[in-house]
Amino acid sequence: MRILLIDNHTVHIPKFLSLLLCDVQVVLMEELTSIDLNDYDGVVLSGGSRYVLLENLEKYGEEINIIKNFLKPLLGICMGFEVLCYTYGEKIEYLGFRELGALRIEIIKNDSILHKLNPDSFVYECHRWKVSQLSFLNVLAKSSYGVEIVKHPKLPHYGVQFHPEVLLKDQNAQQILINFLEIVREYR
Repeated sequence: MRILLIDNHTVHIPKFLSLLLCDVQVVLMEELTSIDLNDYDGVVLSGGSRYVLLENLEKYGEEINIIKNFLKPLLGICMGFEVLCYTYGEKIEYLGFRELGALRIEIIKNDSILHKLNPDSFVYECHRWKVSQLSFLNVLAKSSYGVEIVKHPKLPHYGVQFHPEVLLKDQNAQQILINFLEIVREYR
């Protein structure tokens, strides 16, 4: 199983590599032009804060094309979540502050990406943008700040606003990554 990890300039690549126990190729977002998507069974879009999405859409052009054209499992995390939501026509809003630290999420719809996730989960948040409501994607979980987990209605495309690669004591948000790998295995 081979995963493409698109690095949106995250500091968490080592954490991803320790949790994604398979063949992972890390590619910076600016270097996506030579990628053959047929070489991968799944794609993960990392978080990152180097570029504000709505002010730098041209920098995310290749990533947006991958989201539109990759029919296999895909998981967007934090910035990747925002790019995924934007690509599918959802509205991205500025919070007005930086959400940082543990936040409780409420699971509102069951899905295989949530298998074995604590029903009353705390996750690690680090973002300035949110999606408060959706018109196309399905909401799987939310928090007091907005939508936290989404799924495409037909494709195995998921997004999480938080960072499942960042482990919090007594919580199991990293289960999202384990579940994503299982979805990739089943999809092959």
